[in-house]
Amino acid sequence: MRLLRLLLLWTFAAIPTLGQSWSTINVDYLINMNTSTRGTALSSAIVSAGTVGDTTFSSISTTSAFTVGANQGLCSNLGSISINGTSTVYPPQSQNYNNIAINDAASFNNTILNLSGAAAAAKVASAAVCIYLGPPSNAGGGGDWDRYGLWATASGTGQYAMLQISQGSGCTTQAPPSGYVCARLEGKPTAHSGYFFLQPQHAYWFSYWWNNSSSTVAGQPAGTMLLHVYTADGTPIPCVTSTGCTTLSASGNLAADIIRNQTAILTAGSYGSTLTYVSIGNNENSTNLGTTSYYQNAIFNFTTAPFPLFWTQTDPWANVVAPPRGSTWSSAGVQPGIPARTSPVCANLTSSATTAQINSDEALAQTRRYLAPQPNGLLTTLRAPMKAMPRT
Repeated sequence: MRLLRLLLLWTFAAIPTLGQSWSTINVDYLINMNTSTRGTALSSAIVSAGTVGDTTFSSISTTSAFTVGANQGLCSNLGSISINGTSTVYPPQSQNYNNIAINDAASFNNTILNLSGAAAAAKVASAAVCIYLGPPSNAGGGGDWDRYGLWATASGTGQYAMLQISQGSGCTTQAPPSGYVCARLEGKPTAHSGYFFLQPQHAYWFSYWWNNSSSTVAGQPAGTMLLHVYTADGTPIPCVTSTGCTTLSASGNLAADIIRNQTAILTAGSYGSTLTYVSIGNNENSTNLGTTSYYQNAIFNFTTAPFPLFWTQTDPWANVVAPPRGSTWSSAGVQPGIPARTSPVCANLTSSATTAQINSDEALAQTRRYLAPQPNGLLTTLRAPMKAMPRT
């Protein structure tokens, strides 16, 4: 019975809890931070070395608030990532490297990625990043954290699409439940999209799109910005406020939403300039001692600017069952298979065997032993007892 229990534990331990299939997404650059050593002070050279694809960064600046962060094990790529203009494709769950970490005690500190080339000529772009939100709810000073922004500052316009995390006091449209914060977009002049309520000290994927042109694009007016939020396993989170939330229909490079009110939307009053830079960090006054926030696998697409810039689940149950609750069972059972038996066969019994034959062979099996080689080179003597069951 003990052996049976061990076998059952071994078998069920080998059954995966996840088994989803996801699409490939196309990006112009990926900051995977496959470089340096965790805890090292972040530098422009490290960020550059940790970026793949058409980076189009004319320069990079950072501050002492940033370090090379340790992989949190929460933000790997769900599906493949294909780098535009190259044959490079990174398979699912392959981007598990370091990240960009910021000390949450620092306010108004950013790592700035200055754009050039085709990116600096774009007015429509999409971006995504997985962020571990370090500060707890209502912690420290201030109310807002400007975490990740796209900027168009040509001729001093200061246009931006900013991912903002706000504590309870900053969520003025609708207060979040106790222990939660709200996520939203901010544009210029200062205005906000609808909210997503999130748990601090968890990781989330944020995917957003910005039409900063002076024209309607994919059915969205000039100045429109859109935001999706997903859990680390790819489950979409709904936008919860009575205003600033919508359910998108497919149009151009914008895909239809898969849940109601999946999109936070804001149409800013200031628009028209080309992209200038990307900011990572905290461009607001909030601070919190003793916590760190982590930015993992930031991606950007200015070539085709799809929304959402996120993987689409391709399993038959997609959009019916939440991603972490479905499985293909493609790797169920003992991996890589049940080991071949190495012990000798003591006897082969047929249905006509008598009780005396069964008892005789059982007694013989008790005396048969064999030597089983072990990984450490030693030999262990084993025996396999057998119980004769009375026939009816």
